[in-house]
Amino acid sequence: MLILSLFLLSQWVPDGMTVCGVPGAQENHQIISDGTGGAIIVWQDYRDTLTIDLYAQRIDLSGNILWNLHGVPVCTTVVDQYYPAITQDGLGGFFIVWEEAHSGLDQGIYAQRLSSSGSRLWDPSGIEVCDILSFDQFNPHIIFAGIGEAFIAWLDNRNGNIDIYAQKIDTSGSLLWDSTGVPVCTTTVDQDSLYMISDNQGGIIIAWIDTTTGSHDIFAQRLDASGNVLWGPNGVPVCTTAVDQWAFRMTPDGSGGAIVVWEEPHFGTDEGIYAQRISSTGNMMWGPSGIKVCDLISYNQVAPRIISDHSGGAVIIWIDDRNGNADIYAQRINSSGNLLWDSTGVPVCVKASQKFFHNILNDEYGGFIITWVDSSGGDKNIYAQKLDLFGNIQWASEGAEICTASGNQSSPDAISDGTGGAIVAWKDARYSDFDIYAQRVNPEGIWGIPEPTILSVDDIPNDQGGKVEIIWQKSTHDLSYGDISYYSIWRSISSKDVKESKIIDLKNMNLEFGGEAYRITQIGGKAYAWEWLANIPAHYFDYYSYAAQTLYDSTSGGTGYTYFLVSAHVSDTVFYDSDVDSGYSVDNLSPAKPQNLSGAYVSPSYILIWNKNTEEDLSHYAVYRGDTPDFIPSLSNRIGTPTDTTFTDTTFPGFPVYYKVSAIDIHENESDYALLEATGIGEPENDGFSNIFTKWLILKGYENRTVNVYNLTGQKVGEYSGKRVGENLKPGIYFIRLKHSIIKITKVK
Repeated sequence: MLILSLFLLSQWVPDGMTVCGVPGAQENHQIISDGTGGAIIVWQDYRDTLTIDLYAQRIDLSGNILWNLHGVPVCTTVVDQYYPAITQDGLGGFFIVWEEAHSGLDQGIYAQRLSSSGSRLWDPSGIEVCDILSFDQFNPHIIFAGIGEAFIAWLDNRNGNIDIYAQKIDTSGSLLWDSTGVPVCTTTVDQDSLYMISDNQGGIIIAWIDTTTGSHDIFAQRLDASGNVLWGPNGVPVCTTAVDQWAFRMTPDGSGGAIVVWEEPHFGTDEGIYAQRISSTGNMMWGPSGIKVCDLISYNQVAPRIISDHSGGAVIIWIDDRNGNADIYAQRINSSGNLLWDSTGVPVCVKASQKFFHNILNDEYGGFIITWVDSSGGDKNIYAQKLDLFGNIQWASEGAEICTASGNQSSPDAISDGTGGAIVAWKDARYSDFDIYAQRVNPEGIWGIPEPTILSVDDIPNDQGGKVEIIWQKSTHDLSYGDISYYSIWRSISSKDVKESKIIDLKNMNLEFGGEAYRITQIGGKAYAWEWLANIPAHYFDYYSYAAQTLYDSTSGGTGYTYFLVSAHVSDTVFYDSDVDSGYSVDNLSPAKPQNLSGAYVSPSYILIWNKNTEEDLSHYAVYRGDTPDFIPSLSNRIGTPTDTTFTDTTFPGFPVYYKVSAIDIHENESDYALLEATGIGEPENDGFSNIFTKWLILKGYENRTVNVYNLTGQKVGEYSGKRVGENLKPGIYFIRLKHSIIKITKVK
């Protein structure tokens, strides 16, 4: 076994990895997927004591920092930047918008584009999104608009009250709509609580609260890809009941419309949760007042959050005080507004504590992950829970621990990691000033990547084949203060080769285990059989390696892949399996060059003889013929592939002729070539015997050596000591080889 240790900038660790921890606070962060299983995080940064700047960082699925330590600058001009928002550009880069002072005390909206490596692609100070300098533009929002484009919306006081405007930009930083933005709503009252989503048809839907009707009501507007408003000049009312609506959120309905959720008083002073679906044409689909999401009237349900269920409906969560605490409940509604779970909601977390900063995301695998801050135990910590499509809790009853470090953690923001888990980012005061931390939670609710990751399965060079080197990245729990004790290595085999009496439950395995063992796993609904190879103790290294025996070697007749998996074992009988990976071994050691090649002309043929190779994996020999000693052996001049150490060239073309003979093993490795110039019939090297005999020959100097005798076709017909060569042979012409010569002998009656 080989163990490797390589330095990485960072990886997932208990209670989260540091995204940025420089002196000075970091806050107002936002996280999005990087499109490859990792995340981009942007934040407001106080490291410069004179100004507030913006920085960003990229991390991969393994928790490795991909950009500069503590982030790359987004904007660090001499004025303050606030409230960054980010989206992908669809080309591997990212658009970021923010608010900053652009003229005296007036605020403006600016944008920057970052490459996949974190480089700024526009002017270091960014571009101005709205070409107006004498009024305030603030509270920017941004979403993806299609490959290379983004929508931006903001609040604007150019008309004397707060209105909503929008813009579209491309990868060059060009403003694609009016240079001052297009109006979304410009009524004479203020618009507030701007919220924007994609309509999934190339446009956007923007919602807000205003007091046009005398109370705080929700309105919405839809814009197409060209910036045209589709629901009237100032939008459509979502709910205009006589009571105020607050704290709304919105998600696409998958048909060009949206589902909106909000809180409003439903009985006396208690708050309730309501929802409405808006069609693509701006019509309210669930009645003028929406539907009630939770069928309780004597308690408060507040602060709803919503996410699409990708089936035309949505899942909604909220804070609920029915148990005397601030608990989290959830509900799923379909496209018709029917409640699919318990009419009063299903509990997400109801332990005796206060919960807040809650959010929900779709895990993209039919589940929903909820994150929140929990105040139990004094400090504020971060937890998460997963619900399936039926509202069943999937993780620990009180939630999976994301961070329970000392100090307060707040404002968790999360994205799907593309595997059924999530990456969560938050601001953290464990060291006084707020810093940015992040953690991954896997599909089973375990932090980091508890499963080892096979990085490669490669042939071991310069060997006779039969082995590959498996290199894997450690479990993120393989730490001096972690819980991984060892790894086990498994090789896939045919189920018919499994001995049922030797099938083992991994929970009964330990580091000292030895002997024969098998296991069966289910992958994609299919059963696979595995044979145990070895256990490797955990040493807290970043990488491990093991030389594993393959089932067969690769040849031209087949690649011969062998499949492997690695399991990381916890001392309390829990284990985590890697994904399966495969590789093939190759015999890349050629046989030795055939020795003592010699030959003789026996009209009309030429006979070649050489010593036998000793390699166990030898397959056969190859004989080539050419006109010059430097001819290049090839299939076109190969004249034979004997398995014995002699060959008769029955198509001998006449002198001069050159032969080359090689040895080839079962894996098609070919040796160097033995070279022979064809000559006439050999003569004895001395006069110690006659070529003609009646009973046998006695060869002086060879009395204690073995002499092989061959017939005219090159077939070995006898093996003798040097004392009685040719005994028992029929009369005829034969050949023997002495040292480097082939000698013709004749037996007569």
